Amino acid sequence: MYSIQFVPLTGSSVSMSLRFINGNRRSTRTLVRNQTVSASIADYGCDYDKFLLPLNAGQTLRLNTPSQTGQLVCLGLCDPRGIGVAGTCGGGVGNEFIYTATKTDTYHLLFYHTDLATHNYSTTVSITP
Repeated sequence: MYSIQFVPLTGSSVSMSLRFINGNRRSTRTLVRNQTVSASIADYGCDYDKFLLPLNAGQTLRLNTPSQTGQLVCLGLCDPRGIGVAGTCGGGVGNEFIYTATKTDTYHLLFYHTDLATHNYSTTVSITP
């Protein structure tokens, strides 16, 4: 839970608590080296699949970018604060998503789409060294 404080220019301060809810109800899964990931993203705009990915500084993440003819699956990688550090859409057979961690942390990997179609994807997680 996060707390945000609004401080008025005059008078006392006021606090407000916000709660963020996962709209698609999927469980967040943790990925490990050499794990194969397979799933399906449904045909509505808010569907996505999410994973936790612990990386040490200097480790490189490699994923084949899943793509089907006429359909785009996107990958987004965020730091623990939710700030995007890398991403790609589309790709195709033989294309890779590559990211080298600049610091040791647990990142969030998101698979999502931009075309409101159903997508099935499968990729293998490669982390080196």
